[in-house]
Amino acid sequence: MRVSSKRLAGWVTVAVALISFSRVAVLFLESLSTVRAERAEDHALIELCGSDARAKASPKLRSACLQAQADRASPIILKAIVRAVSTTWSEFVASVNSPFGMATCVLFVLSSLVLPSAPIVKAVAMGYNGRSTVKSHLSDDEESDDERPHIIMVNGHGSGTLSRRKLLRQCSRDSEIA
Repeated sequence: MRVSSKRLAGWVTVAVALISFSRVAVLFLESLSTVRAERAEDHALIELCGSDARAKASPKLRSACLQAQADRASPIILKAIVRAVSTTWSEFVASVNSPFGMATCVLFVLSSLVLPSAPIVKAVAMGYNGRSTVKSHLSDDEESDDERPHIIMVNGHGSGTLSRRKLLRQCSRDSEIA
């Protein structure tokens, strides 16, 4: 069985995507576990803040109580997502910290974003420029015969056909006359 290069590239792409997704999932689950553990540890502090009147007089303990309540107010899932994204970003920065890593990052951006979108941008720009110049310079009433497209049909069968040179001479004479 012969494997084509497109098929091999497809399988490699799927494998890399699966590994990347697995890494992000692991980071999210680790962050979720860490956030839950921190909340469980802060539970005793929050109970102390609510029960001891002498503790409220200390600015350091009051600050710790406010921080624990603020951490408890955010949803666990969102906090885990933010922590996973932060970890992913710090890993990305660490891997791009060298000249080779930066070149790899630039190559990735070029190959995944710029190169695939260049033909689309070119087609849109040409379509936009073509429509705007035709509409701004000519209207249907102002078009002359020279500005309208011409269709020339040449019959290639039979004895009455002209050679290419004769046809070109005939076309150039016709344009000189007009």
